[in-house]
Amino acid sequence: MTFDEALDELEPRTIWSSEMRDLLEQLRETYAPTIEMTKNQYWFITSEYEKESVVEAVANLTVDDIIKEKFHSNFWKPLSEKQVVQAWLHPETIKVVD
Repeated sequence: MTFDEALDELEPRTIWSSEMRDLLEQLRETYAPTIEMTKNQYWFITSEYEKESVVEAVANLTVDDIIKEKFHSNFWKPLSEKQVVQAWLHPETIKVVD
């Protein structure tokens, strides 16, 4: 369950104070921020593409031969390595933008 789904489920059953909602929003931004990426970046993160190599590629974004061979050096920009790994672990946080 995502933070947004939890908020939607709790809201009708709970008396909310603005401080509680703000706290939950801060937790969502800290632990499950929305990560904006292109369709190609999303495809790489969520596809079955060389599944055995994906974990290694994501873990070694700046040095892995797969990334250097298959993608332009700016493929992941402006994302940080942390954002890419977080998106791979939690694809529900991805927002595709182009």
